Amino acid sequence: MVILNSCGSNQERAENNTEFEDRVPESLHGYYLLSELKTENVSGEDILFRFDSIKSEVAGNAGCNRFLSTYVHREKNINFQPAVSTKMYCEGKMEREIEIIDLLPEVSEIIQQNEDVLLLSAENELLLKLKKTNRSE
Repeated sequence: MVILNSCGSNQERAENNTEFEDRVPESLHGYYLLSELKTENVSGEDILFRFDSIKSEVAGNAGCNRFLSTYVHREKNINFQPAVSTKMYCEGKMEREIEIIDLLPEVSEIIQQNEDVLLLSAENELLLKLKKTNRSE
């Protein structure tokens, strides 16, 4: 006697995957360098973001601590949960990290332009501008 048990049919899983793929486009998946923080050019600061479209997570490193947040993305709307981060002390770098972590929940819109990702507030203010990179952590 053989008993088979499943958490859901293949069709249910396929439908769930289709919905997930519609919510998080594959083009968002990957590594990005922060180039602008509000109106300030920060391209020389080597601040790395990693979008994981499978887990709906964004992780990053702003030079000292790592941070992690989840997000929900539908069409041009994106919402980040408050981020968690490691708590190491790095003189002169923590202020930037705190600024980035505090900005994530303020993001409500995303615009993808070729290799750039613009994260905007509800008031259409540029909060973060990211540039796609082949570099990883």
